[in-house]
Amino acid sequence: MERPDLRVSLEAFLQVRDQALVLDGRGPKGYAGDPADPRTGHIPGANHLAYSDLLDPDTHLFLEPADLQRRFDRAAPGVAQGA
Repeated sequence: MERPDLRVSLEAFLQVRDQALVLDGRGPKGYAGDPADPRTGHIPGANHLAYSDLLDPDTHLFLEPADLQRRFDRAAPGVAQGA
C-alpha cells in the first residue's frame, strides 16, 4: 500500500526539523557507523529504534499495539501520543 502522506521531501523536512522527531530504524551497528562505510552512522539528531525491535522474535510479525507503544515511548520520551 502506497502512503505518500508518510513521506516528506528533504527540503520540507529541513524547514521543520526543529519541530520534528526522526527515528532511525537501522540496527545498532548501522546506527553507530563504520568509518570504512560512509553510508553508515545515524541521522544527525535522530533517536534510535531498530525496526527489528518492533517485531516478535518468533513470528517476525509486528508486536502487539501496547508493546509497540511502549517501545516508541522509550525511543521518543516526552513525545505525546497523537501529537
